[in-house]
Amino acid sequence: MASPPSGTKRAHSVSCNSYAENERLLSFFAKENLMNRIRVVPTTIHGIFDYVGAAGLIATPFIFGFSSMGGIAVILPIVMGIGLIIYSLMTDYELGVPALRVIPIRVHLTVDFVAAAFLAAAPFLFGYVFEGLNVWLPQVVSGVGVMLLVLVTKTESQTAYTRRDESVRLASA
Repeated sequence: MASPPSGTKRAHSVSCNSYAENERLLSFFAKENLMNRIRVVPTTIHGIFDYVGAAGLIATPFIFGFSSMGGIAVILPIVMGIGLIIYSLMTDYELGVPALRVIPIRVHLTVDFVAAAFLAAAPFLFGYVFEGLNVWLPQVVSGVGVMLLVLVTKTESQTAYTRRDESVRLASA
């Protein structure tokens, strides 16, 4: 009986090592693990950005001098800013109103991302990209900035941690 070629055993050993290395890499780059590694902004900081950003959106047409042109370019940031204030007040995070906290932070972040993508795309969708940089650039920059903020914001608020710790404490008592 002939013994297997010398390279066979070695190839098998390499494939096992490669498999183990692949598993380690996959676990490191697993979606949840990777996303949690980049989520460094606390929800309190995100909330501050929410309210400051909402005020900025409402003021954009006046700050950048295109409020007199009217139309969707003026209405959109104002309406989106008001909407942002409303759903931020209703979000279950530190800067939400305690009696109104019905929107989970994950839902809030999803709405933020979709609204920001729409805000960034709106000048191109509605054709006011040709009106001048002062009209469309602030919306694109704000939209892209908010999308990046959403990607790095933690998905549990400090109030959620506190409630969970309290329920664990009560359950163990």
